Amino acid sequence: MKPPRLTWIDYARGIAIILVVYRHSFEGIKQSGLDVQPYIFLEYANILFFSFRMPLFFIVSGIFVTLSLQKRGLAKFIETKAKVILYPYFLWGAVQLTIQIFFSGYTNYHPTVRSYLDLFYQPRELAQFWYLLALFNVTVLYVIIKSKLKFSITHNIILGMIMFYLSTIVFQKSINIGFLSDILHN
Repeated sequence: MKPPRLTWIDYARGIAIILVVYRHSFEGIKQSGLDVQPYIFLEYANILFFSFRMPLFFIVSGIFVTLSLQKRGLAKFIETKAKVILYPYFLWGAVQLTIQIFFSGYTNYHPTVRSYLDLFYQPRELAQFWYLLALFNVTVLYVIIKSKLKFSITHNIILGMIMFYLSTIVFQKSINIGFLSDILHN
């Protein structure tokens, strides 16, 4: 018998999705050249939501990682995450890029054929898709550290704080380390 769903997790996911859609819609409107100054309160809401929407996604996405790891084992866990996260990332990233290249005269973003390489190293160049690669990488890093190095919760928190601190240095010094900055930050 399956345990009952935890509805608060579904609500948290729903809220995070709405906030992500809001940000991308608002940023798209701004990039299109429309004047948003008369609606400055929407910009303030955008800034406020930006501060916690992605951390909320990472937290909600990681709630059942330990249970899933125990159920599947390390290799099967990583394989499942690759199917569920990496496959859609590469598929939809390539589809979106192809459409944007084909219709570049009608979009806010003008990628080139070289942009397909960004899927591997610079996912932030591809708008929303960075999250999937970061989620996969952070999840796999966590399960390897948990299962192979046997880090305690305290060790994980300390490592997370160190990585986050390093991400601020990388950001402040404008060091381009590609997708590694998302791993450090998240």
